[in-house]
Amino acid sequence: MGEPTDVVTHYFEALSTGDVDTAVALIADDADFRTAMGPIPDRDGIRAFLAGFDAAFPEATYRIDTLLESTASVAAEGIYAGTHNGPLSLRDGSSLEPTGREVSVPFVTMFRVVDGAIVSHRPYWNLTDFLNQLTS
Repeated sequence: MGEPTDVVTHYFEALSTGDVDTAVALIADDADFRTAMGPIPDRDGIRAFLAGFDAAFPEATYRIDTLLESTASVAAEGIYAGTHNGPLSLRDGSSLEPTGREVSVPFVTMFRVVDGAIVSHRPYWNLTDFLNQLTS
């Protein structure tokens, strides 16, 4: 595997250790960064989004099971797991107070990496299943 896979691996390692600043530093200023809740237009928004998840799930991990690379594109498949110990901001502006519940959600994220920076981030995971694990 090449540089794109190394960048993606470093990104998930940073997020798994709560190092949001390192993860954000790997993202290009003009990246097309999307989430299951919609696109985020700038690095400040990306930092706030990632920091919000880190605060809500402070010891969460990203277990990467498969990485596939083709030129500048990388597909990462794995499991996001953590315990909900902090408030989680929701799309409607409200927040879900800590439930203490554990979540475990499979995901696939498609990346494009150019010159050592993530220029495209597109995750695919079941948001309904994730929220059901917190509220059911």
